[in-house]
Amino acid sequence: MNLNKPLAFALVLLAGLAAGPALLAHDEHAHTRPAVLPPIGPHGGKYAALDVHFVELTVTGSTARFYFLEPDFKEPLIETLTPTVRLEIPGAATQTLALVKDGDAYKANVTIPRTARRVVFAIAVIIDGKSESARITYEPRR
Repeated sequence: MNLNKPLAFALVLLAGLAAGPALLAHDEHAHTRPAVLPPIGPHGGKYAALDVHFVELTVTGSTARFYFLEPDFKEPLIETLTPTVRLEIPGAATQTLALVKDGDAYKANVTIPRTARRVVFAIAVIIDGKSESARITYEPRR
C-alpha cells in the first residue's frame, strides 16, 4: 500500500486526536472508589476509608503493617508518606507507633496484651498536602 505523505500525515494526526483523550485521562489521582468494596483488603487485612484513600491493616505476631491505597482500592499509593499511627488499648496508655517503610507497607512492632479483646489503631497521614485520618478496630484472635 503506497500512501502519499499528506494523506499518511492526516491519518496519523486523526489517530492521535482520537486516542488523545484516553491517553491524557490517566492521572495518578484520578482513580474513583469502587461501587462495592470487598470484605477484606487486597493484602488480606482489615481496612478503613480515609477521606479520599484507603488504609489496610494486617497484624502477624507482633508486626502490624499499614498499606495506603489509592481510591480505586487496588493500587498502593506511590507518594512518600509520613503517617502517624496511635495504638489505643483499653485500660492502657495510648502508644504512638514507630513506623518503618517496608515495600508497599509501613510496619511497626506492636505489643497487644493477651487480655485485650479489641484495640484501635488511629491513623493520620498527609497525602497531596491534605490530612486524612481513619480508625481501625482490631480484634486479636487468640
